Amino acid sequence: MSNGPRWVWRRTEPKPRRFEFSKIILSLVMLTYFVGVTIGAIVVLTVAPDMLGEYLAFVGAPTAVAIGFYAWKARAENSIKLGLKHKEESEDD
Repeated sequence: MSNGPRWVWRRTEPKPRRFEFSKIILSLVMLTYFVGVTIGAIVVLTVAPDMLGEYLAFVGAPTAVAIGFYAWKARAENSIKLGLKHKEESEDD
């Protein structure tokens, strides 16, 4: 025998988006880098093919740093999530 639903769906208003300054700065840095990579590729391929080594260093060094930073950040976020998950599981016991 049912006395009605135990829960009720409530429609909530979407939260206003927060202004995130760091994402704007990161987007501008990435845009500048990709413009530099594009211009560098055009110059190396058309004008100075002997500068290929320098161009690859220009592309590779920031890419390696970005991958390393992302891996560090993901590890930190995952350890926080796993810590919270294990805390919830131990509370259930």
